[in-house]
Amino acid sequence: MDKSIVILGAGITGIAASYYDESDQTIIYEKDSSYGGICGNFQLDDFIFDKGIHLSFTRDSEVRYIFDKVPYRSFEPHPKNISNYRWFKHPIQNNLFSLPIEEKVKAIVSFCDKNKVNTENMNYKNWLYSKYGEYITDNFFLKYTRKYWCENAENMDISWIKNRVYTPSLEEVIYGALTDDTPNTYYAKEMRYPINGGYKEFLKPMVNKCNIVFNAEAISLDLKNKTVEFSNGDKVNYEFLVSTIPLTELTSITKDISEEIKSRAQNLRSTSAILVSLVIEGELNFDDIWFYIYDEDILPARAYLPGKKSLNNIKPGYSTIQFEIYSCKTKPLKCSNEKIINNIYDFIEKAKIASRNSVILSDIRSLDHTNIIFYRDTIKNRDYIIDFYEKNQIYCAGRFGQWDYLWSDQSLLSGKNAINKIKCKVGNENRR
Repeated sequence: MDKSIVILGAGITGIAASYYDESDQTIIYEKDSSYGGICGNFQLDDFIFDKGIHLSFTRDSEVRYIFDKVPYRSFEPHPKNISNYRWFKHPIQNNLFSLPIEEKVKAIVSFCDKNKVNTENMNYKNWLYSKYGEYITDNFFLKYTRKYWCENAENMDISWIKNRVYTPSLEEVIYGALTDDTPNTYYAKEMRYPINGGYKEFLKPMVNKCNIVFNAEAISLDLKNKTVEFSNGDKVNYEFLVSTIPLTELTSITKDISEEIKSRAQNLRSTSAILVSLVIEGELNFDDIWFYIYDEDILPARAYLPGKKSLNNIKPGYSTIQFEIYSCKTKPLKCSNEKIINNIYDFIEKAKIASRNSVILSDIRSLDHTNIIFYRDTIKNRDYIIDFYEKNQIYCAGRFGQWDYLWSDQSLLSGKNAINKIKCKVGNENRR
């Protein structure tokens, strides 16, 4: 079978690429039985769980045009943090009110000394010390970095930070240590979520225009003959290819690539996740949508409550919560499912969120790729590989295809950009 454009992956990026192409000569191949990728969801009985928190806070008018076709509810985010079983508002660096007084003093004094920290050879750890001082960095950020990124902060660069980590003034730090009546300084002021169907419902306005083959994983890519083979037996010729599958997986299925490409791909790292989802009888003792967990003896890095995003995710008289535990190849999770569950049960009881006896259903499942880990040479290695594929009329897009820290709206636009590159190339060739 011949198609002018073949797209690998029916996540938000692959779907957007097909949507913007507007051609009947485009086809998407998806390894799973449903679309959505990490924007997808699953059900336990009648309870809907997204694959992670997933809320839209995009300001992009083009993305809003698509998403707003879906009925949604909006709300101001008020995430929380927990450390040593004390609850803090988020972000924690300017909301230290729950600390004992002597710890507040240490945090403030350290914050005042932050400019004395050596910022040469700027890595993430040095950056944190330069912004928050040693106390806040050591007690919160370094611990969370090991849990969420599965890496020590000194091994990471700072290219990914942008506006994701808030830097308060001294006045804000002092104020937040004296009172919990602080302004919301979270980077998004409005969150949106579909009323029905989970987060992937936002993708529906695009999906209706897509031709998707499910249960078909790409297993071999022949650059010379421009063919892709799939696990369902399909073998497809393409003129252009858009890949949204992880860049490391793309290199592993590509025939006859150089040792240089293989070596650079081996130096790319991402985290994986274990999602632990619980159905609980009755109400949970937590009023907000999600929270972050700093303590390293507690396995999950964060958790969210699906029923707080939409009541249609749950049934009356019940609550749900999902925990995220991260690992990577260099820091694998060496725990049995029983140990994982018991660790979470101990936590929800000590945090007074719920009783383990109120849990009526539990589920553990994994996600192979969740976040890109940014080492010093990550961008250099990534760009080298992507440039190689573009020279072969293969366009890498999305969080894992582009190997970048993209939110869902950025991932959608990444799919559009890939199609625009193809259209531009076709137009230039037609003008020759």
